[in-house]
Amino acid sequence: MGGSRLLYSAALIIWVSFGIFVTGGSCATERPPADIVITEQEIADAGGGDGSGDYFTIDSQQADVQRIQGEPDSKFFDGRYFIWYYGQDDVYFNFYGEVVGADNKSGKLKFK
Repeated sequence: MGGSRLLYSAALIIWVSFGIFVTGGSCATERPPADIVITEQEIADAGGGDGSGDYFTIDSQQADVQRIQGEPDSKFFDGRYFIWYYGQDDVYFNFYGEVVGADNKSGKLKFK
């Protein structure tokens, strides 16, 4: 009985090893081709092609707001929010740098 278990175990190891060798060790997905290039415009348009990449929203990151809106006129921390001022318009960020609100008085913020 002990010899058949050893033979079974050896056969199982060979079978699994062969399966890994044949599949190249990857079971889930393959890498995309290295020659694929995505432009910044394609990234900006990724919101559906309707130009939605040109706006920032609640939960957008500070880097996104700066890319879309430009450098703010000034910045301030009121103890609770980081506030970026664009003329008379304000963008409010939480401690993690995510947009939590905006006051778009002039209508010039690209905020949805």
